[in-house]
Amino acid sequence: MNSTKIIALILSIVATVNYLSAQTDCTGDKYANPNYFSNVKVTRNIVYGSNIGVTFPTAQSLRLDVYEPAADTMPGRHNRPLIILAHGGSFIGGDKNECESLCNSFAKMGYVAVTIDYRTGIFVPNEVKTTLAVLRAMHDMRAAVRYFRKDAASANAYGVDTNRIIIGGISAGAIAAIHVAYLDEDSEIPAYLVNDTAGLGGIEGVSGNPGYSSKAHGVVNYAGAIGDTLWINAGDIPITSFHYSGDQTVPYDTREVSVNGIPTGLIASGSGSMKTRLENEGVVNELTTYSGSGHVDYLNGSDYDTVINSTMMFLYNNVVCKQTTSAVLAEVSKIGMNISPNPSAGVCVLRFNETPDASFTIEVYNSMGKLVFHSENQARKETTLDLSHLSKGVYLVSAKTGNGQKIGIEKLIIR
Repeated sequence: MNSTKIIALILSIVATVNYLSAQTDCTGDKYANPNYFSNVKVTRNIVYGSNIGVTFPTAQSLRLDVYEPAADTMPGRHNRPLIILAHGGSFIGGDKNECESLCNSFAKMGYVAVTIDYRTGIFVPNEVKTTLAVLRAMHDMRAAVRYFRKDAASANAYGVDTNRIIIGGISAGAIAAIHVAYLDEDSEIPAYLVNDTAGLGGIEGVSGNPGYSSKAHGVVNYAGAIGDTLWINAGDIPITSFHYSGDQTVPYDTREVSVNGIPTGLIASGSGSMKTRLENEGVVNELTTYSGSGHVDYLNGSDYDTVINSTMMFLYNNVVCKQTTSAVLAEVSKIGMNISPNPSAGVCVLRFNETPDASFTIEVYNSMGKLVFHSENQARKETTLDLSHLSKGVYLVSAKTGNGQKIGIEKLIIR
């Protein structure tokens, strides 16, 4: 690496840690600790919009529940990230309480977490009717995003940062969120639906709170899918996904969707197929694949904590407290290095995909850009770091060879 690139790397690290220090609510391990807050305040059944129902052609009120940290007195409490989640149910039924555990978990991290109603009801499952069901849910979720933008523009009763809005859900709810994120142009509406959607409000819909943006900044996908992967394009928002490879409810790959076991004629692409398109388009993403034919079983039992921690760290790194502020840092982040456990109590293991060709140096910087740890290491694939003497907080761990060649750089949270 020449001197110009070394200087650029140093400047990018400094810019990153300065960004972290400026973003006061990202100090310590807020949003990266599943138990940062102990108690949660819940406000239920807030009306966020309305639209014509599915079963009966009358106006249906749309409601949401808000979960937030109880007695939040921390810096940034008036400017917190928002996550909006939607339940499953094949667009036929379901209840917003399905997302209660998830909302409690995110609220304890420091988020404003929301679970929403959206329009569901019995329909004949064919290509058109099933796609219209997806669009109804998409329209309602967009209205929920707009509701919080409208509130933030006035009283901001929920203390939401509208530059950090995440959408997501379980099964059908995840499908709705994915379409909010990536079906974002009227020209992308399938030709067979153009006439049907014209009176429904196009992409945005008419479920409430017009005049405000429905843009989100990240997606959490628990077993969702998209109608066409071509709707995913370079520059789209990051997504983290969890899916069983043999899922019989929502396909992992690209195939026909069934509703309650009834074939619909609708072809959709699940998380596996989405991953290929996301990678080709350079969209930040992460996919956790489970073997077997389960659906969202990982949200129950012993897997739940692992899923929550993985979701938490993806959002922390790529949406809520993102650090990638330069092309140089983005380039480094692609090197095969990882740290685990992360977050940790200070003792962790640095692993490389391949053994470095030569001895290397590890440097650790705190959130102010100060070098707080330096170590010379022999070439090996794994190295144990004992940083238990450092204070709780966010650090950057840099590894490079003796001649300055970068190996990798990762964020570490000590708590």
